[in-house]
Amino acid sequence: MLSANSIKLLSNAHPQLERLALAVAAAGTAFRVICSYRGRADQEKAFAAGMSKARWLQSPHNYKPSLAIDIAPGFDGPIDWSDLKHFEFIAWEFGHRAKLLNIPVRLGLDWNGNGKIDERFVDRPHIELHPWRDFVPKTKG
Repeated sequence: MLSANSIKLLSNAHPQLERLALAVAAAGTAFRVICSYRGRADQEKAFAAGMSKARWLQSPHNYKPSLAIDIAPGFDGPIDWSDLKHFEFIAWEFGHRAKLLNIPVRLGLDWNGNGKIDERFVDRPHIELHPWRDFVPKTKG
């Protein structure tokens, strides 16, 4: 079960990410979508705050449909950002379901895909299509 807000945010995400999130929810995992598409002002704000390593158009969140989503535990209410194990459980569940569905993703807690949380920049909520640049819409010109 996903909240109306999560469903709205998923509607801005790539269909493969939407399909993946719906499969994770159907499997009974309690999570919410907290971000999909991020415009220029929001991306630069996230960069300035150190919440993102990417500037505008350097993030998979900056394309329509969004090539990344951010997720958090629970359906609603305040997010307990200190509950790292719950964030990790949900991220690993996304990775597991993605393999079952043959959807290529990369988890923000495992950028190099070695199955370990061993990165210098761990972004537990982040799930992106991989390689996301392959999914950027091609413009005619």
